[in-house]
Amino acid sequence: RSEAPGYTGTASAEAVAEEIRAAGGKAIADSHSVASEEGAAAIVQTALDAFGSLDIVVNNAGVCISAPIDVLSPADFRMHIEVNLLGPYYLARSAWPHMKAAGCGRIVNITSGSMAGYAQQAAYASSKGGLWSLTRNLATEGAPFGIKANALNPGAFTRMVSATLLDDSP
Repeated sequence: RSEAPGYTGTASAEAVAEEIRAAGGKAIADSHSVASEEGAAAIVQTALDAFGSLDIVVNNAGVCISAPIDVLSPADFRMHIEVNLLGPYYLARSAWPHMKAAGCGRIVNITSGSMAGYAQQAAYASSKGGLWSLTRNLATEGAPFGIKANALNPGAFTRMVSATLLDDSP
């Protein structure tokens, strides 16, 4: 989850977990923030406690504030880096020893086409471009240990995109 203003992810995460369980799957929601080392370690521990092992990490948490560079505050830019780039780093770093010991694992990072340049997306694009580079390095570093890392670069009309189009968006 992220700490983005207006974020209602705890309820959303639990709703998705419940939907998975209702369909016969196993799922657990966790409300720790990805934007801290401690939060990421707690997320990994929640998965280990619930399932006994950790086979995959999907880094999908994200924050996006669309604003011109001269309006975007340094605090907002920093929040993008903390959630969109450091969050996946913290989670990969926390999961890495478990995957390494198992001799396998998968890290999937969600990047964005915005990283190639998109108006009023300096912070988001920078964080997602950095995440793409991190993914490439994790793939190289993980290969000898059976750990695979991939980036998924979607383009979609998501809740996050629609929120940036609201009149009261920053």
